[in-house]
Amino acid sequence: MTLKELATASVNGQMTVNTGGLGKLTEAGRFSTWACVQPHECGNDSKFCFVYDKVESKFIPWGKMEELGLSMGTCTS
Repeated sequence: MTLKELATASVNGQMTVNTGGLGKLTEAGRFSTWACVQPHECGNDSKFCFVYDKVESKFIPWGKMEELGLSMGTCTS
């Protein structure tokens, strides 16, 4: 999933998106941001999360939001 695909789906109301920074998990120049989306086929009833790869310019699957222990305000359109 690219940043453009994520933004378009959010703006069109096709999914709910949570985002945040990786903090201590940041890998300088590569990974610093996460996004969790719902609905997503990998999440079933849960939000499924991705980390953004700056080198590849795309989101990489990470896991279910509750399994990762993430919590953040929700951005919806």
